[in-house]
Amino acid sequence: MPPRVSKSKIEALFAKYKEPSEDKIGPEGIQQLCDDLNVDPEDLSILIFAWKLGAKVPCEFSKQEWISGLTALGVDSLKALGVKLGELKTEIKDPKKFKDLYLFAYDFNRAPDTKSMSLETAKMLWALILEGRFQHLSLWLEFLETRTHSIPRDTYSLLLEFSSTIDSTMSNFDEDGAWPVVIDEFVEWAQPRLKKD
Repeated sequence: MPPRVSKSKIEALFAKYKEPSEDKIGPEGIQQLCDDLNVDPEDLSILIFAWKLGAKVPCEFSKQEWISGLTALGVDSLKALGVKLGELKTEIKDPKKFKDLYLFAYDFNRAPDTKSMSLETAKMLWALILEGRFQHLSLWLEFLETRTHSIPRDTYSLLLEFSSTIDSTMSNFDEDGAWPVVIDEFVEWAQPRLKKD
């Protein structure tokens, strides 16, 4: 159970960062929050924070998300939030929680009313989320430079499984597995490059 927090302090924090004419924290408020916390807005901890708040829209926290999220985190001050952001990075060492964050990132960053994500957005997310977790990340991102298609959720999801099961030479890749075509093509493209190294 999270520590007891002051709802009035949480509301005061919200008021400090909210948009002047709307009841939400928008891009400017998030930038100011990050500045006050000494955190880069593109740091993984901010995505984790959005996930923990249950945020629905990128670069925006509703009042409800803010209040219920900070209450659940047991945070009612800027200092406590700064400490909590560090703890949240540790929390995603758990594979199930990491997968939840990974899938949240897709739905959270996909353009409204679309079934897939732009390639540029997916590449940015993979670089942020899979850094240090996918040994072939730089090769994957290089390979994607030759592609123009958007990324369906299935491909995005299965890349996480691929990244955690593939070995350093990709010799354990099952060509008959149910991988998306783009992953099949990546392995075919990458294996000769891995043999050169």
